[in-house]
Amino acid sequence: MLARSGEYLGSCGLEFPILPNSQEKKGKVWNSPFRHNCVAARYADYNTVFDKLTNEETKSFWGNLSQNSLDSIISGESFSRQIDFSSLARDLESFETEVIVYIRRQDKLIESLYNQRNKLLAQRGDSSVIHEQFLTEQELLSFMNRPDHKRGLNFIDLLNRIETSLKPHKLHVRKFDRNCLAGGDVTADFCEILGIDVARMTAPSEEANRSIGNEILKSWKKVALENSRVEADEFIWEVNRERSEGVDYSGDYRLFSNRVRAQVLEQFREHNAALLERYGVDLGSGN
Repeated sequence: MLARSGEYLGSCGLEFPILPNSQEKKGKVWNSPFRHNCVAARYADYNTVFDKLTNEETKSFWGNLSQNSLDSIISGESFSRQIDFSSLARDLESFETEVIVYIRRQDKLIESLYNQRNKLLAQRGDSSVIHEQFLTEQELLSFMNRPDHKRGLNFIDLLNRIETSLKPHKLHVRKFDRNCLAGGDVTADFCEILGIDVARMTAPSEEANRSIGNEILKSWKKVALENSRVEADEFIWEVNRERSEGVDYSGDYRLFSNRVRAQVLEQFREHNAALLERYGVDLGSGN
């Protein structure tokens, strides 16, 4: 939406900046709507697949922004891959910074991250990851308990690091839940925070990152374990072909039972209580 709405953003005194020209051969993301992930990758503490700005490119990027009369919007999901924000803070110290953070209840977030991982594996046709525990609650819990994931679910720790290091002029903390978002959509909600008219923006006509339903993943697993890896590869490549032609294979990707979901949420009860007290964000409980 931001990449497609440059003219209207400019009339509001805003821009979604491009990346500096580079002598190095960069990936396709460099000039895409998702280009700011390359800025975020510069500061990421966890592994990232995106090309990182070099020292020279970083200096050029922030230098261009400091000379621009427009306020810049920088948006990339890989900013969530930071533990230490001090390097980013140094590059932002001459700017007045406003930070917008969307957080999602921990059980729902980890199910979404797990589904995203499985979708990427399916897109690569990588059936080698399929085993008896694939797509089970047990594997999901192991996935959640990875140190990088477990830390990323502690939102109070995240917000403390943002406030302490970045010292933003304003910090907006929003719950990623359609029932809580302005207009029931994150694009409309984001525009409301900025004080701009979402109706004047060019938003995508469909979800930008659809899930892949458990039923398809279960079928892939069944073919791999009961037939052969070759047939599993053929099955998932056919799914990929159909998805590329517009077939929607999204669907329910929940895996936690009610009992385990409650146990997961109990681990974050104190964190979420502090979140409500300090930021007024109630992540809620239940299914």
